[in-house]
Amino acid sequence: QHVYNGFVYDVPLPCKTGQLYLITVGCRVGIVAGWPATSPHVVRVSHATYCKVDSLGEGVAAMLCAIDKRAACWVP
Repeated sequence: QHVYNGFVYDVPLPCKTGQLYLITVGCRVGIVAGWPATSPHVVRVSHATYCKVDSLGEGVAAMLCAIDKRAACWVP
């Protein structure tokens, strides 16, 4: 986990492989590797917001932007 401006978000371990997904609103928020790890945190979650990202750097940059805009949110 990483913290930016007091907001905690997840980042995959370097050993994780697979398509990367950015989740800005969901039961888990951050960058997640692989759809099987991503889907439980966004499917059937009201207002979940997520997208594919091409790199960890792209995902982190987008996550920080979402936090700055107050668009990132953990949902129960």
